[in-house]
Amino acid sequence: MAEHVDIVFDGPPGPEGNRFIEVEDASGRSIAFGERIERKDGRWVLRITAADFQKPRRTVDTAKVQGALDRVAERVRREGPGNGRM
Repeated sequence: MAEHVDIVFDGPPGPEGNRFIEVEDASGRSIAFGERIERKDGRWVLRITAADFQKPRRTVDTAKVQGALDRVAERVRREGPGNGRM
C-alpha cells in the first residue's frame, strides 16, 4: 500500500479559493485515484473510498499527456478548430 497520496491544489486555502490540480503518489507521480462526482448541492468532490486504496495504481505519464496536448494545440493553430472533430 502507498505511504500516502497527495491531493494537489494550485494555491493555499483562503477566500479566493484554489483549483484542484491532480492526485500524486508518494514519489510525486500523477495517479488516477478516486472519482470526481457532482453532488446534488452542485459542488464537485473527489470521492475517495477505502476500495481506492486497494486498487492497483495507474500512473499517468504527464510528459506524454503534455506532448499530446501540445500536438493538438499546434494542429488547431495551423488548421483552426474546424467542426470539433480531429
